[in-house]
Amino acid sequence: MQQWFNLSDPGVEEALYESAALQRSARVDLGVAPAPDETTILRFRHLLEKHELGGLMLEAVNMHLEASIRLRQDQIPGHREKSQPVVRQLRPGEPLPASQTSWPCSGSSVSGSP
Repeated sequence: MQQWFNLSDPGVEEALYESAALQRSARVDLGVAPAPDETTILRFRHLLEKHELGGLMLEAVNMHLEASIRLRQDQIPGHREKSQPVVRQLRPGEPLPASQTSWPCSGSSVSGSP
């Protein structure tokens, strides 16, 4: 959070009291306990640095964001990855589209009529 928003330790403490979004992100519930003070934030940051966990945290966040983006793209009508085939169920009596006259897994051709 400090890196993303360029906040000092006291700035993080203040932001946690002012921003509901940051409270949710940090899982701080002010109804249960106060936000961490600047000294606690400083100690936590030093522990992350000592154990070189910053890179691992960044990787985890990036994986989460990439998964979230993929989920959202799947919700966009007509959006698909280039490698994803378009699959839909044919109606009874509907012929196969001209572009799909063979089955990729078997190599055998099928006719356009049932």
